[in-house]
Amino acid sequence: LNKLRELMAAFYRAFRIPHSISDADGEWLVAEGWEDCCTKFFRVHPESEAICRRSDARIVGLLKPNVHTCDTCDHGLEHVGAPIVVNGQHVATFWLGQFFYSPPDLDFYRRYATRFGYSEAEFLEAISHCQVTTREEIDRMMDYFIKFCAYLAEAGIQHHQVLKKEAEIRGLNANLEQTVINRTRELEKAKDTAEAANRAKSVFLANMS
Repeated sequence: LNKLRELMAAFYRAFRIPHSISDADGEWLVAEGWEDCCTKFFRVHPESEAICRRSDARIVGLLKPNVHTCDTCDHGLEHVGAPIVVNGQHVATFWLGQFFYSPPDLDFYRRYATRFGYSEAEFLEAISHCQVTTREEIDRMMDYFIKFCAYLAEAGIQHHQVLKKEAEIRGLNANLEQTVINRTRELEKAKDTAEAANRAKSVFLANMS
């Protein structure tokens, strides 16, 4: 995960769009650049945090393999997700989020601050910090990440298969080595038995002479 965090931090420095990866159960594995409006307001107040979870569940239900899905959360921010699929199994989801396609309506969020008891000045500053971008730009980013995640998944599968084959070969070699050792011991024992029999025969014949 450390290498992944470094990669995601570099992406955030380049594009200033918050992004994250969650597992198949919706638990966050890695997050980079999350906006204060989410980390200090929406996901802190119990009522607004419940709205976040509702929005998260809705977009997860819309996800489809090999494409990205766009959704406006119930707090008015845009989120885009794409499933990470390995061997046909949905193992994680890559997200871009917490941005706008047009400048935010500050009067709407001023009423939000009153509704949830946020500090109006701090909350509006946090909302104003969110990036305003275009669908085309987000589509380009997600197209890259879908291909990148597919490459990582394929590379991971191939690496796993190589490790599995190496383990199988090591097991076969170990079994072969043990078989050789056992067979050598059996031959040595048979040789010793034959030599003992020959000595006994020689003694017997000598005594009969």
